[in-house]
Amino acid sequence: MSNDNPFQKNMELWQQFSDSYTKNMFAMFEKNLEHSKAFQDQVQAAVSQAVETQFEMVMTNLKTMQEQIGEISANLGEAAKAPANGKKTK
Repeated sequence: MSNDNPFQKNMELWQQFSDSYTKNMFAMFEKNLEHSKAFQDQVQAAVSQAVETQFEMVMTNLKTMQEQIGEISANLGEAAKAPANGKKTK
């Protein structure tokens, strides 16, 4: 058999193509994973920042509510001690 065998030449070309295709696919897959990881990191950072901001706002509101409840409790305590309609109770 000679080196000009069309079947042999076809197999060699197919092997070159498949090797090149496989390398390109793996390279694209790795690049996509890198981009995915970078995207995940960005999303995680954004979520963390949003949660932290919301947590701070909630804690500030809770502190304000606690102060208001304390004031209301004090006012109710004073009101309970005061006589009704300005008259002394027996």
